[in-house]
Amino acid sequence: MTFLRNTWYAAAWDHEVPHDGLFQRTLLNESVLFFRDDAGRVQAISNRCPHRFAPLHMGKRYLHARANYVLETDNIMDLSHIQYLHPATLGSDTVSDAIASVKQVGHTVYSNRQTVAEIMPDFLYTAMGFRHGLPVDRWIDVRWDAPANMLLDAGAVATGCARNEGRSFMLPHLFTPETDKTTHYWFAFCMPKALGEFGRQVAEEQVESLRIPFTNEDLPMLEAQQRMMGDADFWSLKPVLLPGDAGAIRARRVLDGLIATEQKQASQPAPGLQALSSSSTEVRP
Repeated sequence: MTFLRNTWYAAAWDHEVPHDGLFQRTLLNESVLFFRDDAGRVQAISNRCPHRFAPLHMGKRYLHARANYVLETDNIMDLSHIQYLHPATLGSDTVSDAIASVKQVGHTVYSNRQTVAEIMPDFLYTAMGFRHGLPVDRWIDVRWDAPANMLLDAGAVATGCARNEGRSFMLPHLFTPETDKTTHYWFAFCMPKALGEFGRQVAEEQVESLRIPFTNEDLPMLEAQQRMMGDADFWSLKPVLLPGDAGAIRARRVLDGLIATEQKQASQPAPGLQALSSSSTEVRP
């Protein structure tokens, strides 16, 4: 598989790289070794001895999703699935009637979804701090930037009230390919730093709650998709596209275009160099 290379990928949480020791992770089919220098800054090198090509690390393997990273992007960019895959946690019968829109600004794709007068699952009323059973207008706005970095603005407000009167939460979702068929996945729940220890505790509780639907519902489905696709390219399978796929497909098109441009540039001679012809001309004195 060809990856976009001249870009930034998430590699680890800061706390994962020890101050005294080594940390290994496979990124884009390459083993990378992380360590901290004398100033505590994180450094990275290829995890391969240039002499005998032995691995330079020893340690545990990182937990990951056994699915291609673009399938993970599809999952977030088309959140209509929460009605069917997460009915008791993140979805409801109103999701299919949501007002949806997709737009592209440069290489950034936005996929927005809003429900009206929704009765949410108890899980969400508790998480958002609303009275259970209160009809709400809920939004889930997703911003995607290549190669697979997404920021969700998820929130709700009592039906009939202005959006700025509601409660909104920011949730980063970062995907980095480990290999063609496995992915590193980081997600977070953001709280203002001014809230101190209370904010940290709330954020950790929310992350733990969100881990349940991802681990028990999203992950098995994504891994099943990958098994069914095998080694086939996504487009070669001629997928049937539905209106809800618009955001995910737009993101795929942008990513494909960026990779194609990068490959084209890599195949061209460096500036100032002229390609030599395979023919030769005999020069006589």
